[in-house]
Amino acid sequence: MRPLLAATLLALAAPHRAAASDAAPAAAPVVRQAHQERRDGGEVDPRQLQSLAQLQHGAIQDCYEEGLRGDAALHGKLLVRFTLLETGAVGDVEVAKDGLRAPGVTACIVGAVRSWSTPLRPSAPVVVELPLSFSVKRG
Repeated sequence: MRPLLAATLLALAAPHRAAASDAAPAAAPVVRQAHQERRDGGEVDPRQLQSLAQLQHGAIQDCYEEGLRGDAALHGKLLVRFTLLETGAVGDVEVAKDGLRAPGVTACIVGAVRSWSTPLRPSAPVVVELPLSFSVKRG
């Protein structure tokens, strides 16, 4: 059995209090400013956000594999919402939807995301939603 983790990335236009229902389909990442006012250099390229998620895949995978040690059938989906700050650091991190129902794994993933630092420098905070799907490949 090999654990699988699928991740896609989606950024929202609405402020931090945006509802998940405002999100565009995850198949095509869409990035818009968290604030309505646009400023030069403030846009974040969706490909850069996707690259960030791919670079950080290992830390998230480690959290999931740790959870599998306690529950070999652990699977489900999480929607992690975070704010990418002007400094490239990650601000607020929360689990917007928890279909994994594994508090230890969820806390580990939130901690991993909180520790991210990126070369991305938006001119205003950008709210990002990171859908994660966890499953074990049989065979």
